[in-house]
Amino acid sequence: MSCPTARFLTGLALAGTLTLAGPVAAQNAQAAAEAPAAKAEPLSRLAKLMLDNGHKTCISTLDSAVKWVHEDDAGYAYHNQWNQSAPDQRTAFAISSEKMSDTTRITAFTSTLDASGKCSTGVVQIMHFQESCPKLRETALTSWKYKGEIGASTLYELGDGSPMTIYLTPLQENCLLVKLLTGY
Repeated sequence: MSCPTARFLTGLALAGTLTLAGPVAAQNAQAAAEAPAAKAEPLSRLAKLMLDNGHKTCISTLDSAVKWVHEDDAGYAYHNQWNQSAPDQRTAFAISSEKMSDTTRITAFTSTLDASGKCSTGVVQIMHFQESCPKLRETALTSWKYKGEIGASTLYELGDGSPMTIYLTPLQENCLLVKLLTGY
């Protein structure tokens, strides 16, 4: 399995200000508090377009999610949608597509300012693999723990308190993988 795909499957290292809930959140907060102040990085292309069109308050959370998914900012195509009359008060949505060595990764991002004034970001990644779900599970998802079934899909979580879930759905001899992450 290629390095980019393996990174996607293991869910390593969230970038920037995307904060997770649970025990992982506490560890991330402690590490951030102990880290020296970093120089501001330029926004990803996807986040910059949102910012330029008025989605400002939650842009750092959205940008962190984009950078977590896409290490190479030039390596993906994207399309954004936002509310043109109230872009900073309403949900913004983007979808990206990145060709990997063994599949294409489609990712949907949402960025929302909630009633309390805090930002929430949702990330849904979809990949189709030319191997069976059991084989994918045995080779690339060994650190993921079985959580249950939902329809024809099997759910897996990392088991470390992170808010990431993977859903594996058999498609004949292949496997559809959907990964869900919520960040605050």
